[in-house]
Amino acid sequence: MQKNSFPIKLIQLTLVPMLLAGMFFPQLSCTSKKEKAKDTSREKIKNKSNASTQFTVENSRAVVNEQLSQTRAEEIKNIKEDQTRKIVKQVQEYYDTAFFQPELWERGEFSKLDSFFASEIRNQVKEEDFDSLCLGDDARKLDSLESLEANIPNLWIALDRELKPQLCALTTEAEARFTMENGETAHFKSNALLFLEPVDDGQWQIFDYDLKYELKSEEK
Repeated sequence: MQKNSFPIKLIQLTLVPMLLAGMFFPQLSCTSKKEKAKDTSREKIKNKSNASTQFTVENSRAVVNEQLSQTRAEEIKNIKEDQTRKIVKQVQEYYDTAFFQPELWERGEFSKLDSFFASEIRNQVKEEDFDSLCLGDDARKLDSLESLEANIPNLWIALDRELKPQLCALTTEAEARFTMENGETAHFKSNALLFLEPVDDGQWQIFDYDLKYELKSEEK
């Protein structure tokens, strides 16, 4: 995918502190919308390993030139909402494949994992970062998903002067409980900072990440 004049690394460095601290920069204008919480993300999903991950978006924003935000506000809002739906769908599919859908784990093989990532980092995904980006060998210990809560506290989309999406930065929080193969219960927790870029087919791919998870057996 050919990059235009928007400096991806500069945006990335700018959005990290904005996401983590909630700060505004004077040369940028942000439109935001508090999304209505979806009860489905907090409901118990007992004995339904094929139940899709439902992420609740708590705050989504479009980062644009200040002048454009005033003259094309409605257009920016529509673009933000449309792209947010696509991004959340992609994030949900990634988490389903990597963490929450036992039928997609392939007993720990996760052969489709790298399809969610940009081509230039796929070797890194399949090798040194594999065990942090999916359950890996832990998948062999788990049987089914019992309960799930998944949120996207912040989602930011950077638009260029033509209002074309250039980059998305978002944070995720997820907690789940699984029934293990031995009958015990395991508690899963994950936090992530993900950077995504649009690709030619209108989808998004992860090109950078800071993701960690922990899986602990619960004492009875």
